[in-house]
Parts: sequence; structure tokens; C-alpha cells
Amino acid sequence: MKEGLALGKVHYHFHPLRFIEVFKRCGWLSQLETVQLLPAKGIGLTYDRAITLIRNGQSTEQHLLPPRMWVVLNLVRRKYYLLSALRTAHFWGQIAQETDGLQTVREYASGAAYEGRADLGNTQPGDGVRFRGRGVIQVTGRVNYDRYEKYRNATYTTEPNQLLLQSDAYVAVDASGFYWAAEATRDRYANPPGSLKPYRWVLDGKTNINTRADSSIFQVLTDEQTVSADVLNVTRQVNRAALHLDRRIRYFKYAYKMLSDDVTTNLPDGNLKP
Repeated sequence: MKEGLALGKVHYHFHPLRFIEVFKRCGWLSQLETVQLLPAKGIGLTYDRAITLIRNGQSTEQHLLPPRMWVVLNLVRRKYYLLSALRTAHFWGQIAQETDGLQTVREYASGAAYEGRADLGNTQPGDGVRFRGRGVIQVTGRVNYDRYEKYRNATYTTEPNQLLLQSDAYVAVDASGFYWAAEATRDRYANPPGSLKPYRWVLDGKTNINTRADSSIFQVLTDEQTVSADVLNVTRQVNRAALHLDRRIRYFKYAYKMLSDDVTTNLPDGNLKP
């Protein structure tokens, strides 16, 4: 044995799992760990392509993803207390769907459909397109850009600065992290028959979508009913219509399996790996 490597009379042994537990407390996900949160099938991405996207981004007519996304995702998870396996998996389940599998931070639609939407604060001509969905949670509407503008003490409602939510990785993720942390949570209730609207939304007096993530009741990922209910509870804070709920559930399940080191649950497609 080389000099300096011999064991002394007093030395200690640690189980490798104890080292891993300590290292995991930092919450930082490597590039490999980040892409492994995705399912291996049904997303149109290979492992190598996913690594390239989160590292270098892409810019095409349809897709726009700034570089260094994996670094910024880690920074924002720390900033908004999204480090637990449960919170990260819920956040991931939403952003993976909203970005079409981490392929774009700009909404595919032009935003013209949002023109004149007072509930989104789109009161000026051109606001629909100007404030289309951007960021990893697709922040939409003048009112939400304005909220983030005030929070950062920056300018995101004046041309062309709204485009920073799609061109700057930190802004694209941080604007969505702020929405997650600052959103007033609410519940949906059915209106009586004959009402103008089938549902009404009632604020629960709380702020931060983490409160919904933390209230998850599922025990195992194979319990479809409770997992679906938990993801729906979070989804309605991000997307009121709960569009593509099945995909959000799927992204959540694969992410949680990896983050929680669940070795007992077998998901059909497996996680994305080299």
C-alpha cells in the first residue's frame, strides 16, 4: 500500500448509503439526474438529445429553449424551496408538460386568442400576442408579466423586454418559480344548475402552490386514484382547465420515482437513461 494510504490504529467505516444521504441534502441535480426525471418513451427524445437541450438549448421556428436550463432549474428550485422530492416532482410534472418535454419556453400558439382578455390584464391593443405564454410554466397575460416586473424591480412589460421570458434562461425559469410561490391558491366548486358558469373559484386564503404539493395524500405511485387527485390539485393552480392532466400525472410519477429512490415501483416505460 502506498505511503499515506495505510489505515491508522483509529479509523472509521461509513456505509456508502450514508454518504449518499448527506450528498443529496444539497438538492443539486446533475445533467444526468435531470434528464432521468423524464420517461424513456412517449416524449420523442433520446437521452443524448435531452442532455443537449438542457445544456445548449435550441432555437427553431417552433421551439425556443435558452441554454443552461439545467443550471437555472437547480438555482430556482433552491430559491423557491422546491428541494424535497415531492415538491420537485410536482413542479417538474407541470413544467415538463408546459414546455412539451423541456423543448420550448414559448407557447406554440401566437397568443392572439388572449387579445382583450381583461382577466389576464390584456387591455391594450396587441397584448394578446405581446404577452403570450412564456417561461417553463407559460406565464401569460399583462397582469402576470406586471406582477413579475414589480417583484424583480425590472421591466418586462415594455417592448422588447417581455421576450426575456423566452430568451434568458434565468428569467424564463425564475418568472415561473415566482408564479409558483406567489400564486394565491383556490378551489373549484360546481355552480347550481342554470348558472351562467358551471364552476366558481374560491380562494383558500393561502399563497404558494407548494401548499398544494405538500398536501399530497398518495402513499404509493401505483395508487392511480390518489396520485391523480394530488396532481389535479396542483394542476388547477397552474392551468385552471387542467388540460393534458394525464401527461402531467405521467411526468410527476416518473420524476417522483427517481427523486425518492423508489426501487419497488415499476413504471412501464422506465426513466430516460444513457
